[in-house]
Order: sequence, then C-alpha cells, then structure tokens
Amino acid sequence: MNLRICPLGSGSKGNAAVVTDGNTYILVDNGLNFRDIVQRMAGCEILPSVIDAILVTHEHSDHIRGIGLFVSNMGCPVYAHTLIADTVMGKCELTAGDVIAISDMPFMLGDILVTPFRVPHDAVYTLGYNFDLHGQRISIVTDIGIMTQGVYKNICDSDIVMIECNHDVGMLHNSSYPYPLKKRILSNGGHLCNEDSARTIAALGVRLQHVILAHLSEENNNPELALEAVKKALGCREVSVSIAYQDMAHGFIGIGGKVYA
Repeated sequence: MNLRICPLGSGSKGNAAVVTDGNTYILVDNGLNFRDIVQRMAGCEILPSVIDAILVTHEHSDHIRGIGLFVSNMGCPVYAHTLIADTVMGKCELTAGDVIAISDMPFMLGDILVTPFRVPHDAVYTLGYNFDLHGQRISIVTDIGIMTQGVYKNICDSDIVMIECNHDVGMLHNSSYPYPLKKRILSNGGHLCNEDSARTIAALGVRLQHVILAHLSEENNNPELALEAVKKALGCREVSVSIAYQDMAHGFIGIGGKVYA
C-alpha cells in the first residue's frame, strides 16, 4: 500500500490537501468553501464521508475557514496544536468534542504515522507534517518564511514534498502591494520565495521522487517562473515537479511515481 497526496487547492484563497494510504484519509487544512471542496474531491474520486481527520497547520483563515461546515456535515475530528486549539474551535464554531489538541509528538492515524513539526511563520504556532508508512514519507510544509535546519531535517528524507514556492522577489518588489505587506512577506515569518524553495529542494535527499510547488502568489509569481527556478536548481536530478493551483485540484501523486486520476 503506497502513500499518496492530492492537493485540492493552494493559495491565499484557500488551502486543502488529502493524504491517504487507501484506507485512512487525512485532510490537511480546509480553507475552501463546502461546495468547492466537495466538487474537487468528487473530481478526484474522494468521498467527503471517508475523511477520517482534519489536521490544521495554523489558524489563518485561508487554512481553516471551511472546517466548521465540513465537520458539521461529515463529523470528522480536527487535530490542532494545543496553542491554537481554542482559536480554531472559536473561529470554526466547533465544540470541544470536535477538536483534539496535539503537541509536536508523533501520533497514529490508522497505519499512518503523523509527525508535526514547527515551521517559522507569523501565526501563533505553525506546523508542517510528515506522513510515514512502511518506509515511505510524504511531507507538507507551506506558509514558511525561512528554511530552518529543523524543518530541513524533517523533510530531507521524504519521497514526496509539498513545499511553498510563494513569490518571485523581483515581482514582489515591483508589485502594487503596500510596503508593510512586502516587508511581511519577505520576513522570516512570511513566505518562501522561488529561489529559497529551489535551493531547499535541490538539497533534499536521494529518496526524493516528486515535488509539489504550493501557495504560489497570484500577483507576485507564476508557474513558469517557479518551475524554472526549481528545475534549474535540480539540474540533471530525476525529480518530477508539479504545481498545486489555487482554483483546481491537483490529482493524486503516489510514491513510486504513480499518478492517479
């Protein structure tokens, strides 16, 4: 049984991704409205009712705004770090019985080992996640201002990595964004640029099979620039690279190179 991942949407208008081994289905964040996430799941042959858990990376609205309605319809538990569990509960209109507070310690969901790890971002406490099954690993790390040694150690031996590739620095500097917003994005608590993401990807270990570039800015980036930066950094390494788009599901990517419709 191979792990696989399906980004359902990635960007400032809403983030969500499904990780599964075919038995356990884990939804990482849900910043999409109920209609959109159900439609995108249907396009990837995922029944919303099979979702076993929702994992929260952090409390920003583009990652949690759709959780409340999804839980009220599907009844799955929400896992959030203990420092933001109450905030998520309040923002998503959940009850104490809906939310399971977690720490940075690994835990099991079905046969999948889930390992949360701290990520630098300007939220109360932002998490990335590793998903391990029988020697396979998928990592998700988005909304990250700077690549730290701790984050790198968590993702360096992954088979598939979904990582932020938010902006082109030149486009951001020349954009219509106000200076304080530019400063925030460029800070260590902001978002990762193409070049920094590319350097990180090129330094990942030999197990790396596929990279999904996530959270691309609609104004300060484009897929061509992001792909060019990453492929240039990878050189002749045989690593597949794709984009998680804001307005459509990516489709499943499985370890071993299998692409699922």
